[in-house]
Amino acid sequence: PASAGRGYRPGYEVAAERILEYVIRAGLQPGARLPTEKDLADEVRMSRTVVREAVKILSALGRLSVQKGRGIYVAEPEQSSWQQSLSNFLPADLRQVDELFEFRRYLETTTANLAALRAAPAQVKAVRDAAQQS
Repeated sequence: PASAGRGYRPGYEVAAERILEYVIRAGLQPGARLPTEKDLADEVRMSRTVVREAVKILSALGRLSVQKGRGIYVAEPEQSSWQQSLSNFLPADLRQVDELFEFRRYLETTTANLAALRAAPAQVKAVRDAAQQS
């Protein structure tokens, strides 16, 4: 991948990339059902929590469709004008996935830095407590 060797990558980013690679490797077409969340986590060798987050992101991008109680599917391309531009974002183009995550990494680290600078002591304590629990 284009981002290899760039240091830390969040787990959801790696999982999303592996899920797209799985879709390609398995030859899944729009409308095809993916394995259960548990089996998908096993397939991409990552935790269910990280896979769940990656599936949410890929769903928001229009690449997967999550149907409550039915499963996870390869999304059908939409035909509305703004969605038409997303149809160019094919699972086979992992470069675009890397670019999206590069943008998110910049945005999230900048936001986290501002939050850290402005955090009250009670907020810092709450974050530390949450980190210890996880």
